[in-house]
Amino acid sequence: HPTEWLAPSSPEGVARMMRERSGLVARGCGRAYGDAAIGPRATLSSGRLDRVRAFDRASRRITVEAGVTLRDLVDLTMPAGLFPPVVPGTQNVSVGGMIASDVHG
Repeated sequence: HPTEWLAPSSPEGVARMMRERSGLVARGCGRAYGDAAIGPRATLSSGRLDRVRAFDRASRRITVEAGVTLRDLVDLTMPAGLFPPVVPGTQNVSVGGMIASDVHG
């Protein structure tokens, strides 16, 4: 199936694309065990949405965009003694993809 590949670089770009197009399917890194997300008309890649917005070590809270990979998250938080409580078998997945796939419940 051909699909239009959309790669917004900001949350505002995502909102604009969602307003302008119907039938979008969001895609992380494409590492799903089954079918990775591909839209029948348009696929919205989170690959360029890869920024850490905030990291408060004291409260142990981090805010990231959907395209941040687990590898990048671990590289940032491990020196602070933090590690996600549940992870899949690879670090090459996006945070958005893990949430969308409900990785390990």
